[in-house]
Amino acid sequence: MNTDVWRPKGPFVVVEPGVEWLKMAVCRPSRSKCVVQALHVSRIESAAGISPNDLAAALKAVKGGGLPVLAYLPRQTATIRLMELPSTDAGEIADMVDLQAARQTPYTRDEIARDYRVIGCPREGYTAVMLALAQRAVLRQRFYLFEEAGMEIGRMSVASEGLLSWYVRGIAQAGNGGRTMVLDVDWGATEMMLFEGTRPVFMRNLLLGTSQLLSDPRVWKEKFLEEIRRSLEAYRSEQPSYMPERAVVTGGAAAVPGLADDLRGALGVPAEFVDSMKPASGGADAAAAAAARGVSVAALIGFGIAPEDAQFSFAPETFVMRKELVGKARGLTILTSLVMACMVSASAFGMLNLFGRTHRLRLMESELAALEPEVKRVEAMLEVSRAAQARMKPRNASVRAAGEAHRAAAAAGVMLDSMSFDMREGRAQMEGSGGSWQDVRNFVGNLEQSPCFRNAREEGSSALDPKTGRYRFRVSCGLEIRDAE
Repeated sequence: MNTDVWRPKGPFVVVEPGVEWLKMAVCRPSRSKCVVQALHVSRIESAAGISPNDLAAALKAVKGGGLPVLAYLPRQTATIRLMELPSTDAGEIADMVDLQAARQTPYTRDEIARDYRVIGCPREGYTAVMLALAQRAVLRQRFYLFEEAGMEIGRMSVASEGLLSWYVRGIAQAGNGGRTMVLDVDWGATEMMLFEGTRPVFMRNLLLGTSQLLSDPRVWKEKFLEEIRRSLEAYRSEQPSYMPERAVVTGGAAAVPGLADDLRGALGVPAEFVDSMKPASGGADAAAAAAARGVSVAALIGFGIAPEDAQFSFAPETFVMRKELVGKARGLTILTSLVMACMVSASAFGMLNLFGRTHRLRLMESELAALEPEVKRVEAMLEVSRAAQARMKPRNASVRAAGEAHRAAAAAGVMLDSMSFDMREGRAQMEGSGGSWQDVRNFVGNLEQSPCFRNAREEGSSALDPKTGRYRFRVSCGLEIRDAE
């Protein structure tokens, strides 16, 4: 049982790749009716059957390229069974359906694809289901056709499900429910459904259609009505109380005059013809032309009314696996593209950043080159300033030291004959003469108090010069290291 709901947001394509006819429509979802934007019905003339070119031409005719596609198998290519199962548990129902599916067809389990949907609860503890079976070979052939025609199938269902939606959504909801027999007459077959309200209780595909009814109406009408009576009696043998209150004939029956009246006479119940396009708007001319040729579009319109009601989902496992692989490949491609885009972006960012840095570096170099003369001038001024500051320091400022020595000598009343400074060793030596021994002592004391000298002392004793009558002296001292400021 498929639980995914197929609900296109905009226009979508509905297509039936039949054996003798190709039907295709572009429908747009609407709250009240199916809006048919384009409808195409064409006869398949080739003995080989439908081809990808036929599908591509029809798709072009309805302008449905690029739209989501809902396809369905003709009723005669699938097996439909209605069953009442004694359970309401989803797991038990699935197991029962698996068991019944193997009994409903002569093919092996590997040769068929199956799906089912719950259609109601007829009585307490029971669940009514619709089982659909289709050959995998038929499904693969249809999917290959669509693939070669450039159409990607979003959902593959069966015509019976479309006819069910056509009646439930379009006819029964209009107040025409109750026990109803629905006959959808198509070119090569007729689908018969018996309803209890909106729940189908019996289905049968009759291999009689408008192609036979139009070839010899007198003979084939009788056979057609006899098949209807037999099918009804077959169901009434199981449910004797069931008798349809009315019969609804649709599809290609429009091409067979008096078919509804003949049905009324054969069954003894009211019968009427209902146009397949009644629950839809648009596409009336194409639908009328199809009906006049004996072709039904009821299932097509049913899927157009409510695409979300297409609960059957038939897809070969090979296509599902390939679709998953293609999806993963696309994901990897997108991821690789994103990684490449990130790498290219990072490279571009790096190149732009490098270019910006290089450009700024060149601007800075040009600015430095323009400032170089000014820098040299400032450096020269700094050198002059450093030299001036160096001269202000006691250890190196010999000029200041000489001035201090002369001031100390003048204050003591002595005369200096020579001064020598050893700037590397920080030593000074002075020679001179004083009027008295006390003057020499005062000079040494003045040097001690000077901020430029330290450890001043006489070398030897002062000696009186007989020629001048003055005391000769030699004083040595250290140059003060601390700043004089």
